[in-house]
Amino acid sequence: MTSPTHAFDAHLPTRIDRAEFNDPNLLVGGVGWSLSAICCWRWITADRAVVSGDAAGAEDRIWDLVGETIVRVTWRGPLALGVDPCFELSSGGQLELFSDATFDTWVLDTGGLVLVGPLLIGEVE
Repeated sequence: MTSPTHAFDAHLPTRIDRAEFNDPNLLVGGVGWSLSAICCWRWITADRAVVSGDAAGAEDRIWDLVGETIVRVTWRGPLALGVDPCFELSSGGQLELFSDATFDTWVLDTGGLVLVGPLLIGEVE
């Protein structure tokens, strides 16, 4: 069986067709997949600007993610707390999620598997 951390790989590369932030909910998606997060996040743009949930105007700036292409997903975080996805973009930017508590969650629906994070180490081996 494929590791849950590779469940999204079949969609890559994939275009982001929708992006919305209504504090505290971040919603991002494309054809055959969706992401919902109520944890901390940040989008580091290709020119190194940072947009996060606590940044002024984040609700309007997040729409600029639409049209970006996700080319790779890596998994980061302290293993004791669980790992979170980092979506690497073709433009050179990254969309990172940070679950700093077990109730800071995200849901990644891959169209065949639904991942609820943070993923604990036993879930990603």
